[in-house]
Amino acid sequence: MPKTRKQKEEDLKRLTMSLTGMKAMVFVNYDGVAVNDINKLRKNLRENEIDYYIAKKTLLKKALKEAKIEMDVDALEGGLGLAFGREDEVMPAKLLHEFSKENKNLKLIGGIFESRFIDQERVLELAKLPSKNELIFKTVYLIKSPITGFVNALKGNLNNLVYVLKAIQEKNN
Repeated sequence: MPKTRKQKEEDLKRLTMSLTGMKAMVFVNYDGVAVNDINKLRKNLRENEIDYYIAKKTLLKKALKEAKIEMDVDALEGGLGLAFGREDEVMPAKLLHEFSKENKNLKLIGGIFESRFIDQERVLELAKLPSKNELIFKTVYLIKSPITGFVNALKGNLNNLVYVLKAIQEKNN
C-alpha cells in the first residue's frame, strides 16, 4: 500500500533530523540480502545505538538538501540502506563491514563523514579504525600502567622487608 503524503513528510522529517544529528553515516546496497539477515543486522545496529533506515533516493535527496549536505545520490547504485552513528563515527562502518564479510550481498558503497561524501575505500579505512570505546579503554590502560608498575615496585620492596624481618626473627629464635 502506498504511503500517504503525511507519512512521506514524517519520513522526510525523521531522515533530516538523523542527518543533522549524526557524526557519520554509511550507505549500503542491500539488494539480494534476505529479510531475516536484514533484521539481524538491524538488531545488531540497534544494540550499538546506530539507526538504520531504508530510503528511496528521492527522499534522501530532499533530506540531504534540507540538511545542507551536497552529494550526488544518483551515483549510488541499488537499494539504499543508511546507518547513522550518533555517538561513534567508526562503529557504523565497522559493524556493516563485519556483516558484509558474512553476507556477500551487502555492499558498502559510501558514506558521509564530517558533512562530506566519502567513497567505499574511505568507509573501509574508517571500519579498520578502533571504536570510541576501544580508544577510551586503551587510554585508561596507558594512564593506569605506570601507576600499577609503581605500586608493584613498592609492594615488592615491602614484601622483601617482611621476608628479611621474618628471617631475622627466625634466626634469633
